[in-house]
Amino acid sequence: MNTKRQVLTVRVTPAERDALSRAAEARGKTVSECLRLAVAFGLPFVQSGHGLDLYRVIANIEYLQAAIETIIAREHSDVTERLLDVAIERMEQFHA
Repeated sequence: MNTKRQVLTVRVTPAERDALSRAAEARGKTVSECLRLAVAFGLPFVQSGHGLDLYRVIANIEYLQAAIETIIAREHSDVTERLLDVAIERMEQFHA
């Protein structure tokens, strides 16, 4: 990320400011870092003219997870117990 930063004044509601503050505190980051992260994730959607229905995204993820778990339990029960450990290892390796 570019370390040269510019100051940008943004007006937010008290609720938005509180949410940013809570998110920053929970992650050990500054409000500015959390806001930059939100912009990094949200700006591509704004630029492409798309919205993001977070509830629908999460519902789809859960649907896919349930479907995969059902298929694996039915057709590959011998690896079912190891899958959670593999997923945790991959989270630490690729998303830490």
